[in-house]
Amino acid sequence: MAVSRQGVPARAQDSDIAPLNPGEKDCSDSLYHTPMSIHALMCQSELSNEAFLVSCALAFGYPMPSSVPTAADDKWGDKILNGPSAARIRTHNKIADAAAKIARDSGIQMEGEKSVPVVEVSVTAAGGRRQIRPGPRLGRGDIITQHGVIVPDNQKYRLNRWTRLVLDAILCHVYRTSDHCFKKNNLKTWRQSKNRKYSAAYHRAGFAFGPLATNSFGQMDGDFVRFLFKCADHAARTSIGLGNFEPDVREPDAMGQANVCRGLRSLQGSQR
Repeated sequence: MAVSRQGVPARAQDSDIAPLNPGEKDCSDSLYHTPMSIHALMCQSELSNEAFLVSCALAFGYPMPSSVPTAADDKWGDKILNGPSAARIRTHNKIADAAAKIARDSGIQMEGEKSVPVVEVSVTAAGGRRQIRPGPRLGRGDIITQHGVIVPDNQKYRLNRWTRLVLDAILCHVYRTSDHCFKKNNLKTWRQSKNRKYSAAYHRAGFAFGPLATNSFGQMDGDFVRFLFKCADHAARTSIGLGNFEPDVREPDAMGQANVCRGLRSLQGSQR
């Protein structure tokens, strides 16, 4: 179920994917997307009658149907959707897998979690409160680009187009468990939490970092939308060459793209 069209700034101060230019204070350009409900993915029986009932219940604000197993004190399903349930973990993994597939289909090679570098992270709660735990805490993102391509030049963190990008998916529920109240700025809160946890550590290790935050209404945070637009832009620029095409040997599969371009040109020439 579509909610409405959402717009996010094309560039942002805390983004490695599309940072603001030096001296730029605001970005008037916007990127738009239409959120789609992902409640059905959080049900074990996807596309089933139960999944449809759960989606409708959460979207229209009435209690969970009795056929859906929930705790006696969790009629809204908030405890399930906020907690580390198996369904939520599977949905998180599907989001990361879908982002990787979109990138690969756009010509950007991605690697899975096993290839993502492990770093010492700063552990904080979602609200920004630091959690005191003994010893170093290690963690890593979900996927990583095999080469550069996505990251623009960023002198502040010494990033450039050859810098590999680590992406970490996060799925947040829009209602609190305690009182079923809407969480204001839920995507912003989780994005900032992920940046505090990983961003500085990956910058020190020579990588860029981007949180892929989405919520149970299907809304995506700014960096997720920017990532999708970057993939679309890369696919558009590399699928068909326009004008004089001189391949950059440092670009992944540059010669292969050049040969495809030349083949298309010769095909077009033969049809004239």
